[in-house]
Amino acid sequence: MVFTAYYTLTSEDIEAASGISDGVANQASATATSPTGEKMDAEMPGPTKLTMPGFAVEKTAAMPQAQRGSVVPYTITVKPLGLIKPTSVRVADVFPKGFVYVPNSATVDGSPSEPNIQGRRLEWQLEVEPEKNVEIGIILGVSASAGYGTYTNTAQAERLDNDVVYRQKGIADVEIIPDPLFDCGDITGKVFNDTNRNGYHDQGETGIAGARVVSVDGLQVTSDEHGRFHITCADLPRTRAGTNYILKLDPRSLPTGYRIISENPRVVRLTPGKMTEVNFATSISRVVRLDIGHEAFIPGSSQIDPRWEPRLGSIVNMLEVEPSILRIVYRDNEGNQSLANQRLRELRSLLASHWKEKSNRYRLEIEAKVEVGPPSLAAQ
Repeated sequence: MVFTAYYTLTSEDIEAASGISDGVANQASATATSPTGEKMDAEMPGPTKLTMPGFAVEKTAAMPQAQRGSVVPYTITVKPLGLIKPTSVRVADVFPKGFVYVPNSATVDGSPSEPNIQGRRLEWQLEVEPEKNVEIGIILGVSASAGYGTYTNTAQAERLDNDVVYRQKGIADVEIIPDPLFDCGDITGKVFNDTNRNGYHDQGETGIAGARVVSVDGLQVTSDEHGRFHITCADLPRTRAGTNYILKLDPRSLPTGYRIISENPRVVRLTPGKMTEVNFATSISRVVRLDIGHEAFIPGSSQIDPRWEPRLGSIVNMLEVEPSILRIVYRDNEGNQSLANQRLRELRSLLASHWKEKSNRYRLEIEAKVEVGPPSLAAQ
């Protein structure tokens, strides 16, 4: 037997399916039972598909990546679907923020055709023949305000009578990448022997070869035979004001006896397209060692015995002769770790106070540790 059914498409159906190849699918099915009530197998026909009259749009970019200041050509292809006569349609191209239309660059099937420009929207009203594609070409420029990342450009066909947008749109993605010359922040620097210990690289101060400089993101560079190092495109500053970048000199990579006397790690400000200088001052230092025990303190207290205070002045005078590092070693034979640490802190505080009595002294570095051994008070 032959069964016939009819379905009237609603406006919502037409809007949902117009411009989509095989956008309408009709599926029939049958079920059957035998005279005894058993279910019988039936061959199901495949769906019947129909393409509603409309338009499909495709879009491509001539390049997948671009830089700020460059231009990107796009091609928009308008495909008629199921048309039986010439039909008017509006084609709109919506480009993202940071892009601008290049005037007089648009063509329709190879002939110049300027669009109607409404902000970031370009419009053409076309008469499309059945089964004949229309090709539109445009060129967009990438402005300096565009950030890094992927930008999506969309083209669509629209009905003239009710502005309904056909569902098959054309989409093209372009990634904006940095320009090594104008967008990157480079770093150059030197690890040097600061002979006068002023923290600045003065004339005649030689570099330290083989010193290792590490960035916060794990990048490692090694200084050359002259102590110089260079990081190309260390970072991409995300704002015109720049961005902070951290570098640290590995003290283990310095020659024996050398210490870092400049700020470490260093935080610098990178600016797009600019080179930043980062120098690390090192020096081979004189080390003065002070061994001290519990006899120099009031029993059970962290305060130093007044009899020993004059000795602190002599230690300061010894350090003042030339830039030095003071290494304090407290020899603990009482087994009281907490008291030993308190005494070390008190002694460091007293020495620092004596040292600051004169403002023109160099910055004194004090090291302190606790060891187990016989007590004594000596400076070496």
